[in-house]
Amino acid sequence: MMAADLMNCSRCGRVFAFRGKTICSKCIEKMEKDFVIVRRYLQKHAGSGIREIEENTGVDEQTIIQFMREGRLVGEGTVNLLKCDNCGSSIKEGRYCEKCLYEISCKLRSVMPSPEVSSVEQNNRTVRGAMYSRENLGPMGKNK
Repeated sequence: MMAADLMNCSRCGRVFAFRGKTICSKCIEKMEKDFVIVRRYLQKHAGSGIREIEENTGVDEQTIIQFMREGRLVGEGTVNLLKCDNCGSSIKEGRYCEKCLYEISCKLRSVMPSPEVSSVEQNNRTVRGAMYSRENLGPMGKNK
């Protein structure tokens, strides 16, 4: 059995066993509860600004911005709030602008070997297709 690396939680400072995230399980749980609170608020008050959300939910601005960075919330009219980590241009969600995402994906494709797909697998993919779902919530966005 391998020993877990110990580290301090980047949010609360507690020592915890590192498992891929820099925050402890208690803080993750708190963030998930905060997200539910924000999501419910936005279902009734779509188009609210960050300050309004913070004042009415008690969820701090940095947590709301983190939800935007994670792509869980989409900001409309949030000019200069989020910047692309690569080029610095304004973005509505995530960490990178569309142009940088495209460039990064092209670079990755050029260095990654293409997987060999058998004709049976290819046929199964065509018949079954691939479906993906992404919750479309936004402090300033549209609900489902």
